[in-house]
Amino acid sequence: MDGFFDELSGLETVQVMQYAGRAIRLAQDLGANGIESGFMERLAAAKSNLPDNRDGKTIYEKWVKPAAVSTDQVAGHYAISSLFEPFGERTKIYCYNVEREDYTLEVEGKQKLAVGRARFNSEVTTESASLGFAVLHLGDHNIAGGASHFEKIEDYDQLKHR
Repeated sequence: MDGFFDELSGLETVQVMQYAGRAIRLAQDLGANGIESGFMERLAAAKSNLPDNRDGKTIYEKWVKPAAVSTDQVAGHYAISSLFEPFGERTKIYCYNVEREDYTLEVEGKQKLAVGRARFNSEVTTESASLGFAVLHLGDHNIAGGASHFEKIEDYDQLKHR
């Protein structure tokens, strides 16, 4: 009889690894360092039945780590999307509720510049963060930008002014 976790790269096992990866990231946010390396050592001891997947560590690095979405990435997605679709004061992206705190969009020909700040609230973890962002679209597929946590509102205001 086949077991539920017969193959490490199976859907169910990878999902459980994703839960563990999320727990590790939350623990790291609280200052617990070194947890992921210990976890990956243990995963390396679990061998896959498929030669290409080798072991649990390989599977974790191949499918779990790239699938993790941070608040910074959600903020970047929001910033870029705001260049092409108008968001209201509140919107939803993935499992995040986004409350816009400040936003400016400048348009000059094909070029667009968006600078703003928003609060991102996770419906899953109830984690909440306010991030500032700036994104520049030069036309075609040329987009540059970033998102950052600002400890002081004055730092965000300086970014916006620049």
